[in-house]
Amino acid sequence: MSQAGEINTAAGPVPPFVATEYVTNDGNFAVPALSILNVLGNNTPSPANNGFQSYTTSSGNTVHVNSYGVAKWIVNPIAGLGTHQTISSAITSASSGDTIFITDGTYTENPVLKAGVNLYAFNPDDSSVIINGKCTMTTAGSVTICGLTLQTNSDYLLEITGSAASIVILEECYLNITNHTAIYHTSSSASSAIHLNYCQGDITTTGITLYISTSSGFIYAYYSDIEGSGISSTPSTMTVGVFFGRYSYFAFTFSFTGTSSSIQLFQCELQNGGANATCITFNSTVSNGGSADNCFFSSDTAPCLSVGAGALLVVRKGVLFSSNINCITGLGTLDYADLLFAASSANINVTTQNVIQSNNTLPYVNAPSSPFTVLSIHQMISVDCSGGAIQVNLPNAPSNFQRFIIKDRTGSAATHNITVTTPGGAVLIDGAATYIIANNYGSITVVFNGSSYEVI
Repeated sequence: MSQAGEINTAAGPVPPFVATEYVTNDGNFAVPALSILNVLGNNTPSPANNGFQSYTTSSGNTVHVNSYGVAKWIVNPIAGLGTHQTISSAITSASSGDTIFITDGTYTENPVLKAGVNLYAFNPDDSSVIINGKCTMTTAGSVTICGLTLQTNSDYLLEITGSAASIVILEECYLNITNHTAIYHTSSSASSAIHLNYCQGDITTTGITLYISTSSGFIYAYYSDIEGSGISSTPSTMTVGVFFGRYSYFAFTFSFTGTSSSIQLFQCELQNGGANATCITFNSTVSNGGSADNCFFSSDTAPCLSVGAGALLVVRKGVLFSSNINCITGLGTLDYADLLFAASSANINVTTQNVIQSNNTLPYVNAPSSPFTVLSIHQMISVDCSGGAIQVNLPNAPSNFQRFIIKDRTGSAATHNITVTTPGGAVLIDGAATYIIANNYGSITVVFNGSSYEVI
């Protein structure tokens, strides 16, 4: 048998006569028992692995070909060109650690995702794989879906429910949001998460949006682009949990309520596509508030941002485009810095307003004695430890992504260490309760990520 799966006969003419000797790859002879021979090889012109296939060479003489294939599990809607014809049946057969490759086609079904079993487009560079239905997950573990189009079919296209730490990662997927809100996230686990990485999509009609979330977990959208050709003003809502956006475009609106929901955006663009709706309505009273850094907001005739009573929203280095008399409104608290108003409205009508210093001109403060308490308005803390060791207490709950720099300005830290901590050591710094500066003229820069400090 050749590497292409061909059988070379050593004797016998063409059928109806059957060869009695077969030459294998190693040069040996294989003689069929009872006129039956199992051959390892690819049994169709397709590159798919479709398992065993039988060929009858003449009456009573059968060759069984066991295809080697290019993958363990391949879905193809045409019988014989893959291991399965449906995604759901392939998931049933697969085990954790397996990857199912899906060939082009529209699959109208509702796959139940299995932890550790990933779904990938067979042709990732030119994929036309569409799941026209709802993917659901209730179990603990993670699933990656890569290169597919997920399409609403009068229901959610992704639903995570239950109480387990279910994690679904969408990589380079397209979300075709045509007739129903796309994502429903209700898992009570704080470790449950949905990731949209390098995804695209479109909300094509009114009355629907990207997600509804009552989960304690997270939704991440990194390097993603969700368009809004349907000009829907329906907001994506979150009552608990956190939405993280990085380097992404969102043509829909957001709403946050309750006591523990939040949004954290960095270098994102929010436009509602002419729906004249507020980009972010932030009514959550979560202690750390919400934040948006280096973002662009466009709401046409509506206010760009609304901050409800008891809520805190921090906006830094933002561009806001609104023709409403109030570009930012609400009864809550707005902390802001470096805002550019690009349309006719530049009015901030929020009950409590705090101007915070830009990172371009750092608020500088001396720390001459111990312990020294850092305030949220401080950013550059210059420490004089020439007279003895100094403890610097960072705030437990500054604004998300706020930066602090602590430096030994007198060159004494090798003798009199500088201990950087938080009140009671409640908030960790790179996983530890304290950070020690023990080098003369040494310094550290830390950033608060919403729950702890990171040294950069």
